[in-house]
Amino acid sequence: MCTVKLSRKLMPGKRSYSLGNLCESIGIVIHDRHRAEGDAVATAKLLDLLLQLKTQSKEYKSKSVSQIMTTRVESIKKYILDKIPESCGVYYFIDREGRIIYIGKSVNMYNRALSHYNSDLKKSKAMLNDLTTVDFVETGSELISLLMESDEIKKHKPLYNRQRKKDVFTHAIEVFTDAQAIVNFKIVPYDESEKSLLSFTNYSSARERLEAWIEDKELCLRYCGLTGDESVCFNHQIKKCKGICAGQEEPDEYNYRASQLIKEFSYNKPNFLILDRGRHFQERALC
Repeated sequence: MCTVKLSRKLMPGKRSYSLGNLCESIGIVIHDRHRAEGDAVATAKLLDLLLQLKTQSKEYKSKSVSQIMTTRVESIKKYILDKIPESCGVYYFIDREGRIIYIGKSVNMYNRALSHYNSDLKKSKAMLNDLTTVDFVETGSELISLLMESDEIKKHKPLYNRQRKKDVFTHAIEVFTDAQAIVNFKIVPYDESEKSLLSFTNYSSARERLEAWIEDKELCLRYCGLTGDESVCFNHQIKKCKGICAGQEEPDEYNYRASQLIKEFSYNKPNFLILDRGRHFQERALC
């Protein structure tokens, strides 16, 4: 509850509506000014007076305090938001120029849209100030609404949607076969990867995974990009590499162990469809 808003309605024409000036103008003495207890007591006395004025007002006595503090513009915004149904889907906030300024999704679009109206965040208030109309698309499931929201945000780039990062990944383990027909693994920047086996959010995670593979499959440091191209790797010296780097292991034997990793972390069906619920029992969704 905001005593300033309520005071402006019930006691119009005051020079100032700050707590100190308002209390002084109506005879409320504030002890220990700017101290928590003093201001709290004064605010309570002011609120008590405002509620008395409300009961005496012909205009406001039949209204609740929240109705009194709601402005005409806020009422219009609430009316607009009331057009959104309490169902699963994606909703759009649109400004007077017809531009989509915000896209959201929820299993209950109305409740989610109303949360913007009830929010004290500056972003929400600015967004509602630009709001002129709304639109929505109902979906049969949260998955469909999530995918649709993501696609629509990329397409329309609304003003009040936080811009998503292009990629959350920074590094990848790439796999390739060299001129000697030996399978290689290498950590590369994600943007430069052409045939990545796994992607990571940082270099350390990629290195940790690659080192685990080296330990588990007795892979060679040279062919994992962790030592010089021409040198015999350190792991061979401590009997943890079977010697592909020293010419002591056949490429086919080495490649077999490497291919086990490739098979484990490869998905042989890159394209697929998900069958999901539709908006009614006669409808199905494909994504």
